[in-house]
Amino acid sequence: MQKVKDEKVLVSKDYQFSDFLADKSLARKWQSQGLPTDDFSTENGVFVTQGLRWTLNIDPQIQANKWIKKMCENDLVIADAKDSDYLKKLEVAITKGQKILLQDVGEQLDPTLDNVLNKSLVQQGRRFYVKFGQNDIEYNMKF
Repeated sequence: MQKVKDEKVLVSKDYQFSDFLADKSLARKWQSQGLPTDDFSTENGVFVTQGLRWTLNIDPQIQANKWIKKMCENDLVIADAKDSDYLKKLEVAITKGQKILLQDVGEQLDPTLDNVLNKSLVQQGRRFYVKFGQNDIEYNMKF
């Protein structure tokens, strides 16, 4: 902060990044959808909704899980890492541009997900593709 003051950069004393990236009305909407009301949860809500990377929620009380399900309602595919068809669900979500919630992932993720998580896309004309397992699948930018 001293360097900021020395350079005479304007700052707000009560600045909260969550207020900048999500206004109070949006935070209240999240809370009505089940997000806890504390500042930490609001900051996590910003990461989930505004982040450029995929979020990993360690959620022992299942609060984030419930909130995400309610927030996305009918526009969410739920895939459990323990299910035999979760990679197929993920593939369909990628190509259709759907939101997906991967539940119960372990410490090690399936290597099939590496290119998706890294957003290692290849453009051919107007379309984007990602290597998914042994195949290149079309990547919908809404995913």
